[in-house]
Amino acid sequence: MNGLSLKQNAVLIVDGTNLMHRHFYSKPDLAASDGTPTGALYGTVKMLKSYAVQFKPLQIFICCDKRRKNFRNQIFPDYKANRKPTDERLKTQFALLRKFCFLARLPYIEADEYEADDLIGSLSTHAFEYGFTPYAVSGDRDIFQLIDKQVDVIYLSNKGPVLYDAKKLEETYGLKPWQYLDFKALQGDKGDNIPGIPGVGEKTAVKLLNDFKNLDGIYENIDQLKGKLKEKVAENKDIVYKAKELVTIRCDMDLDYNSYFEIDIEEGYDFDNAEVKQFLNRLDIKSL
Repeated sequence: MNGLSLKQNAVLIVDGTNLMHRHFYSKPDLAASDGTPTGALYGTVKMLKSYAVQFKPLQIFICCDKRRKNFRNQIFPDYKANRKPTDERLKTQFALLRKFCFLARLPYIEADEYEADDLIGSLSTHAFEYGFTPYAVSGDRDIFQLIDKQVDVIYLSNKGPVLYDAKKLEETYGLKPWQYLDFKALQGDKGDNIPGIPGVGEKTAVKLLNDFKNLDGIYENIDQLKGKLKEKVAENKDIVYKAKELVTIRCDMDLDYNSYFEIDIEEGYDFDNAEVKQFLNRLDIKSL
């Protein structure tokens, strides 16, 4: 990311849940002197502060899951059913992150029945209406679908952050942004326990979409497929369309956009005020 400059009026809209999980597992045993776990908080705050210094966005919005189950479980009860319960040492740190965001004047946003991705999608797409340029920040590739809505993505890869726009997405996957949702639906998502078409991985999904453009095109031309692939595609039609529904990020949430894009941006953030320093000192976090 060295040398990367953001567009004018940039705001960062961050997947706080993703960041906290990533940093917790990289520093699972970091704790304050009283035993309070701090690894996830330390890594997340350090990253947020570095982005503020490097990119100087007008505001940084922190979006988090409020609870495990959401509206997607009503569509598919087994959604994310394969996941282990969240480690208690990580759970406690979300309350700390919420407190830090309050003190640093970073909007911390969560909502019943929705996930962080839906908050990111809704905030990102509405930011344009207020004259701001949104950047979605996450290590979850589902977020790439927002590129189809003109939102640039800062993807947190294992090798470091990478800026994805329509050109970068096509160079990497051979797909247009509007094809990415169908790409995800064809494969399903093992991490979220979403079934796709058995045997269809990235290469096959890309080929199908390059040949037939989208899911509808595939099923309208299914007779052009052959052998087991044809059978599997035909047998799993309902599954793949349900998978698409599950992986689709909601961008139409009823949020207080005026408050977020007027008041919170006008107030700005402050990582170095006295209350923030006292809070971090109490947790023995002093090397940011």
